Amino acid sequence: MEPRIQYAKTSDGVSIAYYAMGHGTPFVCMNLPNSHLQMEWQMSDVRQGFETTARLGTLVRYDHRGFGLSDRDVSDFSIEALLRDLQAVVDRLELKSFNLVAYGVSPPLAIAFAAAQPDRVLKLVLWSGFARLPETFTEPIGKLLALDASQWEFVTESLMRLGMGWSDEMSGPAAATFRESVVRDTLLEFWRQSQEWNVTSGSRKGGQTDWSGCRARARDHDPRCPRGYLGRRVAPGEVCASGDGQLFRSWLTSGWLPEKRSPHSAPAPP
Repeated sequence: MEPRIQYAKTSDGVSIAYYAMGHGTPFVCMNLPNSHLQMEWQMSDVRQGFETTARLGTLVRYDHRGFGLSDRDVSDFSIEALLRDLQAVVDRLELKSFNLVAYGVSPPLAIAFAAAQPDRVLKLVLWSGFARLPETFTEPIGKLLALDASQWEFVTESLMRLGMGWSDEMSGPAAATFRESVVRDTLLEFWRQSQEWNVTSGSRKGGQTDWSGCRARARDHDPRCPRGYLGRRVAPGEVCASGDGQLFRSWLTSGWLPEKRSPHSAPAPP
């Protein structure tokens, strides 16, 4: 059953599309830049993943400003602006605490939110997490985005393979969703501003990342992920940073969820 889309208003007046489904501990899932609440639900692999999450607790998904079903007429893609989108959704649902899950290039946003409001984040899950876009990622993506507008279809399919890791079979449908998620000019501006994101400042001890405050099992970490990660405990619970989808699914289903459901679950949609 397709979720019911609702809207929340940010403090700067932007309308943000979101939905909540399921019951229990909230999982707030943020994704950039490929985000369209309705179209992603038509992709079987994506839908199955979200349905699995909704069976574990309350799944909350939203489109950031400029993307999907949210207001498109925006130009500010700073971390501060994008966090207003998340803030609007969790406040609209009256979530006092929740698990925060970040896909795509959204991990810096999740890190920044968890650092600013640690008491609200039960667990922080970073899919291929980073605190700043690495050059090994930005260089090839930047070359793709520099291609002429007439190559937009090729660019989006390549982005799905190179940037998001979709298979050849799935890259076509994923790229079609991507083209509906955002217009080219908006994506170019988003990409330009995202390269200024950096949540590593002031977060290191002695020049090295400090993971001592994070309770997480070593097998749930891709050894490449901690580099550049915020070097202090950013949430009162566990952190999972992994580029491996199987590890992520294992994390969701292997007993890391609280034995009792959170008293701060999302209320029924009004």
